Amino acid sequence: MAKKSALGKGLGDLDPNNAEDVKRLSAAIEELETDFSKLKDNASSFKDPISAQQLATNIEKAKQKVAEYGETYSAIKSRPDLVKELNELQKRAEDLSTKTDLKKFNADFEQFNTKVKQAGLHTKSLGDKLKDAFKNFAQYELTLLDWVDEHKGYRKYVAIAGKCWPAFQTQFGFVPCYVNSRLTGRGIPVSCEVDIYGALSEFIGTCVSEDAVTLLDINNSVPKDMYKESIEGKFDYTHKDTFMGFHCGNTCSKKLASCEMKNQMIMARSLPVEVTNGTLEGDIAPGDITFYRLQSTSDNKLRAYVAQGEVLPVATRSFGSIGVFAIHEMGRFYRHVLIEKNYPHHGAVAFGHYGKALFEVFKYIGVPMEDINYNQPASLPYPTENPFA
Repeated sequence: MAKKSALGKGLGDLDPNNAEDVKRLSAAIEELETDFSKLKDNASSFKDPISAQQLATNIEKAKQKVAEYGETYSAIKSRPDLVKELNELQKRAEDLSTKTDLKKFNADFEQFNTKVKQAGLHTKSLGDKLKDAFKNFAQYELTLLDWVDEHKGYRKYVAIAGKCWPAFQTQFGFVPCYVNSRLTGRGIPVSCEVDIYGALSEFIGTCVSEDAVTLLDINNSVPKDMYKESIEGKFDYTHKDTFMGFHCGNTCSKKLASCEMKNQMIMARSLPVEVTNGTLEGDIAPGDITFYRLQSTSDNKLRAYVAQGEVLPVATRSFGSIGVFAIHEMGRFYRHVLIEKNYPHHGAVAFGHYGKALFEVFKYIGVPMEDINYNQPASLPYPTENPFA
């Protein structure tokens, strides 16, 4: 109210020789400048789509941090005052919407966390437990690199089809996703689940783009409410044009909008959490992409597909290495190419539009022209597509 009353007076009504008037006006101006700075800071987040996605991702992390607190700091249940404070933080987390709100929330959460530690109720967090696993990660990475050096012979380049799901974690006590992402970022593509043609596809994309690539599941849909809220009317895509590109945590860190080390949530439903550590999780950075794959049939015939699109600046609100992908006419392409031609659920991703080069590569290595498929426009039906549908 002081701010309003001080500035509500005309400047002519203020006495420049009155110390109280000058003090009140200076304080009101300073407060308005601070408020304006906050508004400007928050507005910039929504003007820039990448900043908006980053803000949405950070808000989701804040919510998750509070939601998981009871699991990683279970002893808190013996202190009703701390439980009450945690419940209040959980309610506030649901209403976060601006950078200012988030900054204040994170500061209050850290104060709460300090109280828990001072009370002697702190137990190992997920981050602490992950630190214990880094020795295993380093040992595994060095072993793979040594194996490559000993077996590549005269070959200059290498790609790896690694075994992970479902046996790796029970044998070695961690998951290899983070190490796989590091090697892929160094130009040694690593596919998941012993996907040999996936590794070959990644290698081709690495050569064409001269950049890191990734391998993702292509069979996850975007929830209808997410499409309505974050995509419809904002981007030129139908719901059927969109899908979630997902994998446990194998994408190179420089291709993620932000990332953190976590554990494989699906495996942890039936295994001890500590043996599922090692995923690099985060939303994939928005931008142009090419989804593609080289594959062979059971009777030894090569086929391939190429489709250009983009990763949208939309927060996924999920886990793993994941992004909201959009490719025009994806629904038809998925039905008449990916399913009809028995492609596996893994697709390689190059970060940029490289369809022209990849198409020529597939021609060069002998894929028949009729078996190099792409996302055909609605005006060009697929051979098995009903033109009257």
